Amino acid sequence: MTKLKYTPEIRERAVQLLIESKKDYPSNWAAVSAIAPKIGCTPETLHVWYQKHLDQQNPIKVQQISDQEKMKQMEREIKELKRANEILRKAAAFFIQAELDRPHKCWVYTAFIIDVFSRAIVGWKVSTRMNTDMVLDALEQALHDRGMPKNVIHHSDRGV
Repeated sequence: MTKLKYTPEIRERAVQLLIESKKDYPSNWAAVSAIAPKIGCTPETLHVWYQKHLDQQNPIKVQQISDQEKMKQMEREIKELKRANEILRKAAAFFIQAELDRPHKCWVYTAFIIDVFSRAIVGWKVSTRMNTDMVLDALEQALHDRGMPKNVIHHSDRGV
């Protein structure tokens, strides 16, 4: 059985029709039972729409509902923040441990020479110091491995 979707306008119009014709029936349920088939919904559905309408008209219930929604929203935010804090705490512990496990705390620099046409690394050098000699060694390796080609164009992006 498929569930019919009723637009808010249809729901509001059905509730207004129920309110207007309620005085013609001996009870509220009799009015709901008589009007629901005309709209094309079940009496229970129309009754639920009517109850929601009454709840929206009652300022105390509206205040309670908005307070409950605010509380739920705050609880969701607190839960999300706690989850984020837990992730950050675990990540911080991981990186602190990784920092403590490094025996020789130093930086390592790498220079790559790339053949733009073939997109292959043709020369490289690793050093603990970033200087010109490291780059020149990588360039010399690339030239030597390629057999000292002529008319070579060199471009540097300086690591950017």
